[in-house]
Amino acid sequence: MSIEVQSNWPKKPEGRKELTDEAREMMYAEGGLTTIEEGEKVQVDFDFERFKGYSFELIGKLQRLAAACSYFLERPVTTDRFEDHLERRDWRNKYIEEYGDESRLLLERNRLRFNIIQGAYGFAKQALVALAADPNDPQALADVRSTVDRMTAPIDAYGDPVAFKNAYFLMPMNEKIALVLELSDAARDYLQLVTKQKAEERIAA
Repeated sequence: MSIEVQSNWPKKPEGRKELTDEAREMMYAEGGLTTIEEGEKVQVDFDFERFKGYSFELIGKLQRLAAACSYFLERPVTTDRFEDHLERRDWRNKYIEEYGDESRLLLERNRLRFNIIQGAYGFAKQALVALAADPNDPQALADVRSTVDRMTAPIDAYGDPVAFKNAYFLMPMNEKIALVLELSDAARDYLQLVTKQKAEERIAA
């Protein structure tokens, strides 16, 4: 009896081209893509021992934020030549339509994309709410709270997420880069505070 093994990999839709090295180079050249900072693989081994005695709600929010920070940092910081967001979107959609998911992964894995920033911000806001609601001594997690604040304050400075979105699309590229690198530093510091690697360093010290 023969058994048909089905692959979990998505099939390329009919009519889509293969994203060859030549096509990738053409896409990068046409878009003027430049990588400012490579993505980094972050292993999240949450330090449950540090948060022993805290509410399940708080631990869950902090753990989800750690995963969101890892997701955020895995994306590279890549600039392009477009000053107009609509022009950028049309260019990106053209390649996604022509080459499918292969080009989508390359073009949408970018820390500068608003949706990527918004995702990390949302989890950080949820963590702040949970930190404020927890009945334990707030000073015990002052370092965590201040680091999460650093992930939300630059966006909250615009008043609300909608105002930030409108401002972000009009922001000069150098300001976008500075903002994302600032958020990236806060995300790295947060992971240092809530992972076992940091706990092991504290013990060794």
